[in-house]
Amino acid sequence: MFFWMASVSVVIAATVTPSGHAPGLNDGLTTTRVWAWSFPAPGALFSVNWQSMNLLLFAPLGVASGLFLRFRHIVGAASIAALLSLAVELVQYMVIPLGRAQFNSATVVIGWVGIVVGMLVGRLVASQIRKTKQKGDQGQLQS
Repeated sequence: MFFWMASVSVVIAATVTPSGHAPGLNDGLTTTRVWAWSFPAPGALFSVNWQSMNLLLFAPLGVASGLFLRFRHIVGAASIAALLSLAVELVQYMVIPLGRAQFNSATVVIGWVGIVVGMLVGRLVASQIRKTKQKGDQGQLQS
């Protein structure tokens, strides 16, 4: 639970705080909002840029969910992940003083993908932990 809450806190701190542009907002920026509808560029995820950083930002939340949720709850968690990514982007869009008055659909998709990839990694790690624990328990029973 701590890992999950820490991951959520980092996502909120990194995404719903004023950007470097916020202190210098001029009148045009306080009234202008931008909607950008696009899909993420797959190649951009393999270099250091805002897309890959968003993926990495959301991935620990997915890892925490994958480690601690039962398999039957993963679909629900993935749905909540999509809503979290959407909520972050909407807050950035609506709260002008944050200096992030742009809604970008690619960011929503990247956040969701980061969480889902993290969940898969978390499930793999949890599976390996269970297998190791079962082998250890069987070894103790045989002794």
